[in-house]
Amino acid sequence: QLSDEKLSLEKIGTTLSMHIRVQHWRIAAEGWRQRPLLGWGPDAFHTLSVDDVCAWRTARGEPCDRERYTTAPHAHSLYVSTLVERGVLGLLALAVLLGTWAWTLLRSAASAAQSPLWVASAASLAVVVVGGLFNTTLRVEHGSLALLWFALWVAADRRARTAR
Repeated sequence: QLSDEKLSLEKIGTTLSMHIRVQHWRIAAEGWRQRPLLGWGPDAFHTLSVDDVCAWRTARGEPCDRERYTTAPHAHSLYVSTLVERGVLGLLALAVLLGTWAWTLLRSAASAAQSPLWVASAASLAVVVVGGLFNTTLRVEHGSLALLWFALWVAADRRARTAR
C-alpha cells in the first residue's frame, strides 16, 4: 500500500518526498540541540513532536513556524537519525564503524578485489553510505545484509592473512 501511494502518477517526479525528509531533519536538528552528547536514545525519534520543537524554540526566544516540521517514525537519514538518537558520541561510533569497514576494504583492494566477498562488502558499504543520506540504511533489511557481507569479508580476509 505504501509503495502504491508513493509510486502514484501524481507523486512520481515531484520533490514531495525530499521536502518531507527536510521537515524530519529539522525536528531532528532541534532534538539534537536539546541533547547533543548522547541524544534521545535508540529509536526515540518518533517521540519528538512539533509541540516539543516549538516549546524549545520559544524557550530560546526563537520563532517557530509549525509548517517547517513534521513527525515520522524515523528521521530518514542514517546520519541524522544517529545524531538525534545517539548524539555526537553515537555519530563518532558510526564513523568508526564505516571507517573501519572502508579501511578493511582499501588495505586489501589490490589483492582481494576479485573476491566475491570483497565486491559484495564494497557494494554494501556504498549502499549504506550513499543510501544513508536519505534513509536509515542500517535499521532495515538491506542494512542487515550489508553488515552480514562486511562480517563475511572480515572473516575471509582474516583467514587469508593468517594463512600467509
